[in-house]
Amino acid sequence: MQAKSNSTTRKIIQKYRHDGKWAIPHEVKGGIKYAKLVSLADCKAGKLMSDKDPWQYKSFDPKKLSQYVRLSAGVCELCGDNSDSCCIYHAGKMKNLKSTTEWGKKMLHMRRKTLIVCPKCFKKIHREQNK
Repeated sequence: MQAKSNSTTRKIIQKYRHDGKWAIPHEVKGGIKYAKLVSLADCKAGKLMSDKDPWQYKSFDPKKLSQYVRLSAGVCELCGDNSDSCCIYHAGKMKNLKSTTEWGKKMLHMRRKTLIVCPKCFKKIHREQNK
């Protein structure tokens, strides 16, 4: 490793040691953070994150998703009509949206790739897209 980086073993050890363990320094907004490398002792002690259930740390509630909340409101985000049969229009990429259409302007303004629309507006969007 020291030959590849044109350095000495001592310099490599000093560069990648942090609090007595191997770590890779990287810059973040608040300064320098260290990504710790996994050691054999950590593996034997069962300290790896992959050994634990990931759902025990985060609770997932689909009702808190913004799309769910917006869709359950039942209001078309284009025309403002109340409809029980609203659906989600999904644009592929933000960079493909154009501000020449009413729905494109709305999505760019909201900074979202999804728009909750009534069936009438959904058909209107697809007609304009296929022109």
